[in-house]
Amino acid sequence: MKEHLFELAGGQVYLASPDVPVRHWVMGIHGSGRDAIGYRDVPFYARQRDLALENGCAFAAVSMGQDVWAKDEGFAKILALYEWMTAQGYCEKCVPMASSAGGCQMFRFAQEYPERVAALAGIFTVWNVEKITLPSLEKAWGLQGEKLRAAVEKNNPARKTQNLPDVPIVLCHGLNDTAVPIADHSLALARLVPVELHTTREGHSTQSFGMYDTPLIADALRTYTSQEE
Repeated sequence: MKEHLFELAGGQVYLASPDVPVRHWVMGIHGSGRDAIGYRDVPFYARQRDLALENGCAFAAVSMGQDVWAKDEGFAKILALYEWMTAQGYCEKCVPMASSAGGCQMFRFAQEYPERVAALAGIFTVWNVEKITLPSLEKAWGLQGEKLRAAVEKNNPARKTQNLPDVPIVLCHGLNDTAVPIADHSLALARLVPVELHTTREGHSTQSFGMYDTPLIADALRTYTSQEE
């Protein structure tokens, strides 16, 4: 494995790639309170990187800070990462893999740029930002109550379900998740579009390694890498 750290568009990028050159890649989208380097240093997040590498993909992520919470500033960093990766010769279609709050940016990316995604993978991801009551969302926007709901509405992927591309969507979510309740997010989305859903009895934690006790993510990545561009 080869690893690189560099700055891009005001955010730190972590890039990991197999020793053998590849073009396919996974875009990691971290959660609130996390950053790109967590995919190297935090075992729970590093498992996502390893899934990419084990299945023939490079892995790249950019730090967004609290702007991961559906903010345009965070979305701009994702777009900058995508443009940089494709300029280096990586595939024009990637597989975004998001965790927690990163889900709102992942789904938005897929809705606004459907031609850029081959599949989506989520680990207890946020789908409906307006259903979140976490203090970190309030802190990110500096708003509360109705003012917060009105601010996040325009970037809430749950408001634009019809814009999701027809690609495989794999979601892993705990039934005891109180931070991002499965009923408001993964199950709500699964009622609207086809979703491959892996559930566990776990909560919302970086100790919830049961999220990865499924072949669904690896299967989606292998299908992706078998496709030629």
